[in-house]
Amino acid sequence: MAIRLVLADDHPLILVALAHLFCPAEGFEVVAACTGGVEALKAARQHRPDVLILDLEMPGKGGLDVLRELAGDKLPMRTVLLATAIGEKEMLEAVGLGVGGVVLKEMPASSIVLCVRKVLAGEPWLEMRSASRALGKLMQRERGAREAAGVLTILVRIHPMRVAPVRVLPVRAYGAARRRPLARPCPLRPPGGSRRHGCPARGSSSRTCGSA
Repeated sequence: MAIRLVLADDHPLILVALAHLFCPAEGFEVVAACTGGVEALKAARQHRPDVLILDLEMPGKGGLDVLRELAGDKLPMRTVLLATAIGEKEMLEAVGLGVGGVVLKEMPASSIVLCVRKVLAGEPWLEMRSASRALGKLMQRERGAREAAGVLTILVRIHPMRVAPVRVLPVRAYGAARRRPLARPCPLRPPGGSRRHGCPARGSSSRTCGSA
């Protein structure tokens, strides 16, 4: 049985070249050749191909835009992206949307045919440079999130949150409290206010401890 394909690229020359590559003699059948994302979206829903081949950048709807809209349809098809170049962010999103293959247009023409066969068999085919960088960033992000969560857990255990009591002043006393400096409690004074340890009285000119 022939492998049914929907092709989408906004350059007619590339579409013709792809149609020649995926000829019936090689076991393929091109059921639709589209020059835009909107057309590709309709063709994918209508024909339900085995593999959908999308250009990453097309006017109106690019390849990722089409895949976002198809994500809820749960169509039983594989997807391959064609790209002049692809960044780490786009690569991560493409993999998240279920893309099985990414082929750069600078690669040999035979690469995309091999890619489609591999993807249809359930094997990923990704452009290694972008995929490696994207995977590295994803691993760093997840590792950083795990480390941050671990640190927060330790901090909460060591320093549990404490709510300090709030002193509410009467309205008339509020102004006087703002004008009067507040004395810091002496760390050496024992409970009960004894000054036997040598702490000067509040209001003293000495600032060795206790006074504001």
